[in-house]
Amino acid sequence: MNYDLTKDLTLGAKYGLRKAQIADRSSDLFINSTADLWVVRLDYHVVHNWDVMIEARRMDCRDTGVTETGALAGAGGTSATTSRSGRVISGAMSPTTCG
Repeated sequence: MNYDLTKDLTLGAKYGLRKAQIADRSSDLFINSTADLWVVRLDYHVVHNWDVMIEARRMDCRDTGVTETGALAGAGGTSATTSRSGRVISGAMSPTTCG
């Protein structure tokens, strides 16, 4: 979901839910693995075909009680064919699983 705050500033938000059962490769014992993912993003249109963005993420693993947060920032542009190019300036979120 995106909302244009001004002609150059857009606020976006996403929510994701994962419900699964997981097991070690050597085991037939499955355990629940439910996770919520929240993402908030702010895009700023700098000049023609150039944008900068910041994004914050939070993942809550319901069954283990683990919560992870992360953020990133980036800058990039679009060409006449609307393909995006750019660079992530910084980012952080560990690849820990919820199981």
